[in-house]
Amino acid sequence: MLPKCDIIVINTPLTEKTKGLFDKAKISKLKKGVLIVNNARGAIMDTQAVVDGCSSGHIAVRIEDEKLKLVAEGCNPRVDKAKEFFGEISKAQHTMQSLDKTISNLEMELAAARVVQDSILTGIPISGDLSVTEPTKRRKYLMVIDINTAFSSRKRIDYVRATWMQQGEKLKKLEDEKGIIMRFVIGHSATSGGILDRAIEAEEQKHGDFLRPDHVEGYLELSTKTKIYFATAIALWDADFYVKVDDDVHVNIGKDLARHIILAS
Repeated sequence: MLPKCDIIVINTPLTEKTKGLFDKAKISKLKKGVLIVNNARGAIMDTQAVVDGCSSGHIAVRIEDEKLKLVAEGCNPRVDKAKEFFGEISKAQHTMQSLDKTISNLEMELAAARVVQDSILTGIPISGDLSVTEPTKRRKYLMVIDINTAFSSRKRIDYVRATWMQQGEKLKKLEDEKGIIMRFVIGHSATSGGILDRAIEAEEQKHGDFLRPDHVEGYLELSTKTKIYFATAIALWDADFYVKVDDDVHVNIGKDLARHIILAS
């Protein structure tokens, strides 16, 4: 039967009888260019016999489900085509990663331009001498709420402040009396100390509602940013709950945020 087969599919357990089943003698009986698909164990095939079979043209391609690799590269045109195909996939993935990085850089440059415009319109200074104030006194808190934001989300930040997030003395009172901490969480720009970072530092001095973890903002770094936030928040505050929301979440709980949260719990 072997000389008549165009495709041979192997589905058999590896035993003493099947070990090396496809040896030089069997492979020499195969039709030229036969395709062998080994869904079983690799030891069922005599490796040297398979390599020789590829060289002689008896075997077109050998596929092992266990190792998922092609053997004897270059001994058959089909192998070369497979290599070319996977090479194109690798190039496409690299292109997509480069495009994502370009998009992230363009977003940051656009955000920088908006920061300059907002600084002119609002009068908020952009200074490199400002420092970020972080809580240093540890105590037991009820919860820490992270409002995840980005350099390009100035309007969202303003909206959250204008709707449900407490400001100024009310924010401090919420922390002191109710043990509820709320912070906008944003890392740093790829250019350390650049215009984006200085703008956030200026807002932090004015509002006191930012947390700046040791993280470089980026389009593909959101999961890493979340992990760093939780690690940073746990290190800074001893709380019963740690919460993360995005800056596009609209919370309608009125002005007395603490009372509503405590009643809900």
